[in-house]
Amino acid sequence: MIMKPDSLSEFARLRSALHQERLDLRHRLEQIDAALSRAQPPSLSSLEGAAPAPAVNAPAQRAAKKGPKRSGKMSAATRARIAEAARKRWASARAAGRNKL
Repeated sequence: MIMKPDSLSEFARLRSALHQERLDLRHRLEQIDAALSRAQPPSLSSLEGAAPAPAVNAPAQRAAKKGPKRSGKMSAATRARIAEAARKRWASARAAGRNKL
């Protein structure tokens, strides 16, 4: 495969930029590793006076807010009401001369 000189120089430039980015990322990871190795976890004595964090059970809280679980089925009367409301909206849109709702 023969590349045009412009394509070849562009490829070389991009490859060089990627190598530089890799070096920068490695340097940043070394800095992060150094910071983590210096960081000391808090001692238990400093946590004894603190109030315990509240236990969070997100799924249970969401379920409590929702109420009883529904079956997901609508009654025929409800479907009929929804269809009738849609027909009214469509009719009013047609009467107003709009093509879109």
